[in-house]
Amino acid sequence: MRNTRTEDEMSPEGLRDLLALLASSRGERIGRAVVDGETVWVKRYDAESRPLGKRLHGWATPLMPKPFLRSSRLLKPHAQVDREQRKMEAFQRAGFITAGLVYRKGPILVLRNGPPTLLSLVEGAATAADSHRLLRGGGEALARAHRLGLCHGRPHPRDMFHDGKNWGFMDFEEEPEAVMPLAEAQARDAFLYQFGVVALSRDTETPQSVLDAYRAGAPAATWAALDRLIAFFKPLQRVGEAMAKVHRGGDLDRFLRAMAVFSAPTAATASSKPLEAGALSDLRPAEEGRPERPPTCRTQDERHR
Repeated sequence: MRNTRTEDEMSPEGLRDLLALLASSRGERIGRAVVDGETVWVKRYDAESRPLGKRLHGWATPLMPKPFLRSSRLLKPHAQVDREQRKMEAFQRAGFITAGLVYRKGPILVLRNGPPTLLSLVEGAATAADSHRLLRGGGEALARAHRLGLCHGRPHPRDMFHDGKNWGFMDFEEEPEAVMPLAEAQARDAFLYQFGVVALSRDTETPQSVLDAYRAGAPAATWAALDRLIAFFKPLQRVGEAMAKVHRGGDLDRFLRAMAVFSAPTAATASSKPLEAGALSDLRPAEEGRPERPPTCRTQDERHR
């Protein structure tokens, strides 16, 4: 599925405009531009230094007591581009939508604008039932990716697409499967997705329903690895509950709510159905109707990375 041109298909004027934008966008990690009438995203791995926390995590990875605590490999910008393109192509071959490649050079990727993200669809959903079906559909899509031997690395709802029929993923900046067994990396995917689910759910039933949907389609080895991950974090859950009596910040709240779901008995939710094609006809992304920015890469990361 494509909605923009590749470099070879660009008009001479479009390619010239793109190269001029790239030259003027130094220092901007993520930017949006319009080239040949199409919206594209410009992603520069050379624009910002890696945060200190990520560097410390990477350096300490050999000391981590459990595989799922390890950091993805710390790579130079060109190798980060290689990693993202390689994973993006793997998801494409498996039948998922991705933000297709328009242009790459050195540490720079230019990607097409994809369908609405799961985050924007959930935020724009008219009812709690619509929100529920979307988040559950995302859990089913993640389970399918895992059955096909894939791992995203950081499946937040802002990094998932849905076009009314097909699901997809973007922003393949992490590769935990390269530093730990695949089942452990996929378990971490499921764990992180649930953080987004509890933050966006409009009712108390949705997080458990999403987890049930994921479990129904996930590989058995991944679910076993997830059980081990949850057991490891159990002591931290008790510490977090004590801390929450004093102050319950956003990150702590999401952690405790997600852990409560993982700790509950898992029973299939018979009343929840997979998201059907066309079911989004009345749903609108939260950002729909907002004016387009001018064609420039000098923008902040609009996906709130």
